[in-house]
Amino acid sequence: MITELKKKMMDDAPSQKELVETFIGSTEFRSGNTETVYLSTLRRYLNYLEEKRIDKPTEFTTKAYKNELRKKGLSARTLQLTTIVLKGFYSWCLDNELYPNIAKGLQNEKIQKDFKRKSIGLDNAKKLIDLCRKEYKEDPKNLVKLRNYTMIYLMLHIGLRTVEVSNADFSNIKTIDGKKFLFVKGKGHNDHDDAIRLEPKVYGVLNRYIKARKLTEGPIFVNHSNRDLNGRIEPKVISKTVKGYLRAIGLNDSIYTAHALRHTCAEIAIANGATIQQVQQLLRHKSIETTTIYLRDITPANNPSQGFIEKAFNDEEEDEEE
Repeated sequence: MITELKKKMMDDAPSQKELVETFIGSTEFRSGNTETVYLSTLRRYLNYLEEKRIDKPTEFTTKAYKNELRKKGLSARTLQLTTIVLKGFYSWCLDNELYPNIAKGLQNEKIQKDFKRKSIGLDNAKKLIDLCRKEYKEDPKNLVKLRNYTMIYLMLHIGLRTVEVSNADFSNIKTIDGKKFLFVKGKGHNDHDDAIRLEPKVYGVLNRYIKARKLTEGPIFVNHSNRDLNGRIEPKVISKTVKGYLRAIGLNDSIYTAHALRHTCAEIAIANGATIQQVQQLLRHKSIETTTIYLRDITPANNPSQGFIEKAFNDEEEDEEE
């Protein structure tokens, strides 16, 4: 039931579009990516209100909106993100006495905690790199193909997120004690303060693209088409590009995404002897619990532990002949 106070607040309120614009303009988000997510989520909500010709949404409206998204087959994660954004938006509206919090009663989605984007495995990772390398070698002056190879190589070798690839600038490459480092703006960070050491081969691949672009400043990875020429490449474009290459090597399932390359990087490191603490540092996880999800890909068949033990003993026991 709408109380008199709620009704008055709704009657006196500006349009939902104006509320969203004010919210976005006055909120200090943790990162530009977070702001983009909030804006795109709220724009989709505004489109729904316009389609339904709803000027003064209520609790029923927000619940009906979520139900419609569910009927369209959107994932539980997308529904949960929508819930978080709507709750945050209308909580802000109420705090500023602009509109009632009509999203307060939205229920959180049940998400499988162990669901993660699947690793593509070492063999497929090699196929992916070989495909990208072949493409650019067949057309060495094509900056798009060289860029794509470089991005995918770095994502597989140092576990970069798409947003970290997008945010990487030439000035983020540093030489410290003779070693090359790439400083990235980690998840939730405002500055490029996470250091990743670049092994010589990794730096060589990155430097080849930098030299081809004659780069001395600005974003490393950019658009090379006439549309937004030399503009910073967006995470969604990187994701789409990676997805295209994954399909090209036969990985067309929805579980194989750009994030799968980061997952693959961790799996390969652990399977070849890296400790969970070392992988935590490589992937720049705040909590080691986040890193432990990658341990689930270690099976009796690929667990390297016994090999390490045998190497440590290094005894003279011979293999039993069959």
